[in-house]
Amino acid sequence: MSSLTTGEESSDFERDTLKELYNQLKNGKNTLNSTNLEQDITEVVERQLADNETDVTEFTYKDGKEVSVSDFNIVNLAAENSKTPVADGVTFYNTEEANTSIIELEVKETVFKDEKEYKLTGYVVFIDGEEQNLESGIFVELVK
Repeated sequence: MSSLTTGEESSDFERDTLKELYNQLKNGKNTLNSTNLEQDITEVVERQLADNETDVTEFTYKDGKEVSVSDFNIVNLAAENSKTPVADGVTFYNTEEANTSIIELEVKETVFKDEKEYKLTGYVVFIDGEEQNLESGIFVELVK
């Protein structure tokens, strides 16, 4: 499951927030030093994953509660200038080696669908090149 937003379709808020994240990480700050930035990143994640909300809500927790995109937790933040940045196992192509902000996510608990167990992970990636690509997606991995 994935969604893609590019150029004018992505909001200034999302681009600005992910640029700020990149700058903070590149300046050696491995944690979010601003409550506002942390809140803004959470909002960007939820907005980006919203396209997958219907797919995510097909899963439940052991207690039967429905999973939502707000259940995803940030597990890794990265800033790269690679031609092939990787987020949650997905390789992106960045021929310009533009500034890239990466947010990796997961639902901490195992979730269920059709009596099978799954692990949900995801990503939000912003490549600040000429086209300013903003991509997100969710992975569903069968546990057993």
